Amino acid sequence: PFFNYQNVWLPLLPLKNVVTNNLALGGSTEGKVIVTGPNGGGKSTILKTEAIAAILAQSWCIVPAQKAEQTIF
Repeated sequence: PFFNYQNVWLPLLPLKNVVTNNLALGGSTEGKVIVTGPNGGGKSTILKTEAIAAILAQSWCIVPAQKAEQTIF
């Protein structure tokens, strides 16, 4: 599996509160990621964003990102 999302955001948040991130896994990037940081640092939010983007891409063919590429999971 491979995905690459540029400026992806969590669509469950109000638009004025979103923070965009770049996410890539597989392909020409590493196939594993270790997510660490302090409490309240956004670890759960980035994982939710990744999961929701992958589900939306495969079900509705839309992704809350400026650019998205992925294989079928």
